[in-house]
Amino acid sequence: MSSRSKIPWKFLLFISILAVGAAVTYDVQLHGTFKKSVTGRLLRDYGVLGVYNQAAVKTSYYYGQGSKWMAKHGPVYYEKVDKAVGPYVRIVWDKVQTGLLIVWEALGPVRAWTNKTLPPLLKTVNEQYVPKVTAVAKQTAVSIQSNLIDLGLWLQNNVFTGNMSIENLQKIVGDLVAKGQAAAGQAVSWVNQQYAVLTK
Repeated sequence: MSSRSKIPWKFLLFISILAVGAAVTYDVQLHGTFKKSVTGRLLRDYGVLGVYNQAAVKTSYYYGQGSKWMAKHGPVYYEKVDKAVGPYVRIVWDKVQTGLLIVWEALGPVRAWTNKTLPPLLKTVNEQYVPKVTAVAKQTAVSIQSNLIDLGLWLQNNVFTGNMSIENLQKIVGDLVAKGQAAAGQAVSWVNQQYAVLTK
């Protein structure tokens, strides 16, 4: 028996999509609008936005055609399906309603016991336990907030200094995004060149 490690492709794809989305979002926020962003300019320069607009127009056209067809033929097909399946659906629905009514009647004693027992129990819980739990929750929240502030200050003073400072990390991420976009642009350019060679 051989034990092969499986690569979590779905997880890797999810992380990749998340990273690309984060990079595009950062790019858009950095430049103010999508049109001004490097990603927007790159997609516009390589014609991707034009193709997207064409696809949107075609999708809108075919959606309109489908809607017209559905308005014309939908009632006819609905009538046929209703004639064929409708009686059975109504029978099943009547049986479900009857079953729910039987369950409702069978749970009558449970409902009566709940209506008698639950209000005093809730009153006791509300008077005795809710104030204590609320006080503990507030105290815990204050403690967590204080610890997070202390952790943030410690990280700022001891970890995010020198090469690991926030400014340097932002610069590194910005450089990585720019290099990734440049590589993507080169890849798209290469694909366009290969396509042009193949279509000659």
